Amino acid sequence: MRDVDLSADSREFTWFPIDGPPKSGQTVVVDKWWVTHPEKGLPVFRGCSPQCNDNEAITRHLAEMYDWAEVRFVPVAFVSYGGKV
Repeated sequence: MRDVDLSADSREFTWFPIDGPPKSGQTVVVDKWWVTHPEKGLPVFRGCSPQCNDNEAITRHLAEMYDWAEVRFVPVAFVSYGGKV
């Protein structure tokens, strides 16, 4: 497996504001624990994998691989992934 850049500036991530207004075509993600970045917001990895889970412990474990990560419960998020606008 090749090395993957998991830095906050990596092109592997698409970022969405935590409190951002919805845009047409986005997916609503409700009541999830998210890996977050303090300035960039909510990450989606490779355009198809939101970095969130229902389970806080799983999300905290996921966050361990990122040196920039904070874990936060987000009641409502608006993101795009999986080929959606």
